[in-house]
Amino acid sequence: MAIGMRVYYDNNSKKIIHVSPEYSQGEPLGEEDVRYFDVPYGSIDFKRSKIIDFDIENKKIIVEEILSDEEKKIRELEDALLLQTDSEIGGIL
Repeated sequence: MAIGMRVYYDNNSKKIIHVSPEYSQGEPLGEEDVRYFDVPYGSIDFKRSKIIDFDIENKKIIVEEILSDEEKKIRELEDALLLQTDSEIGGIL
């Protein structure tokens, strides 16, 4: 599979927005073999999320929340409290 560069540009100002690099692994693909999907601008908060996978069939990006150290500690304490309460009361979870 070999895919050439793709250049994205603003049609009005003619400024280059992004250049995707060439990719090669085996035989070249025809245009009909290469598919893509668009993700709306701003639909992923990259300060709070990271991409972990792609759902090609449903054309969606799978993201995972990025927690700060403080948020991780709070989540660990909440989980520990839930488990402790569950063992004391006998099965709320």
